[in-house]
Amino acid sequence: MSAAGSQLEGLISMVLGLELPGATSSKVTTLRTRLLADLISLGLTGGGSTPSYSLQVFTASGNYNPPAGLSSALIFVQGAGGGGGGLTSGGVNVFCVSSGGGGGGCSISLLSAATIGALQVVTIGAGGIAGSVVPTNGGNGGDSSFGALIIGKGGSGGTLRAGSATGNLTVDRGLGGIAGTGNIKLVGGDGGTPIASQSGAAGGALGHGNGGFGGSSFFSNPQPGPILININASSNVNGLNGKLYGGGATGAACISGDGPNSGGVGAAGIVIVFELNLI
Repeated sequence: MSAAGSQLEGLISMVLGLELPGATSSKVTTLRTRLLADLISLGLTGGGSTPSYSLQVFTASGNYNPPAGLSSALIFVQGAGGGGGGLTSGGVNVFCVSSGGGGGGCSISLLSAATIGALQVVTIGAGGIAGSVVPTNGGNGGDSSFGALIIGKGGSGGTLRAGSATGNLTVDRGLGGIAGTGNIKLVGGDGGTPIASQSGAAGGALGHGNGGFGGSSFFSNPQPGPILININASSNVNGLNGKLYGGGATGAACISGDGPNSGGVGAAGIVIVFELNLI
């Protein structure tokens, strides 16, 4: 392996192992091996004798301007998470729960300086809005993009809940962001379905209500949904916001007509550009 290739291997190990929160060990190993092989096969290690590395991180939309001497770039484009569903008040001594939003998808590409060109417009997807107390579904997360070259898709919003229900509501959830555009296209995790249970019929002594969890992204773990216990105690909780970056928000929960409640807000996306410069 060339000196540049060896240094790139070290960079990729650092990037995927340390700089990206939420990356599991198996994910790190798989991507590290694949990305390094692609770099070498595509000749993106270049011929310069003194490679250096730099980093640009976008948490807001803007323009990407390549540095002087850019040879290639490893780019992560994370879509935003969906918002959690809202809910109305349930009946007496029963739960009302809503579902979580899906996590955004993440696309990863290795691009040469020639492909990137002089400038690329970077768009950061906004997190999906919270489902309201009307109620409404959570909003869909926005797509993030690096020009037209790489797109990470946003997750879908969680489903509203009007009135009370019991059981595992399997149809109610926000789907994760679908595969976007790039060399590696990772889908987002689906949001969680809400669960409501009680001992016996309405008015039973005990039970629990779970707002659906927020879906995961490449950068984040799922956001656990709120839990309420004891069916005879009036209580309510809004959904929790999604985890950075690109995580879906949770649904809400209430007991004994003590709503309505809103869902959480999905987490915004991010674009990270790791640059290899040969001067």
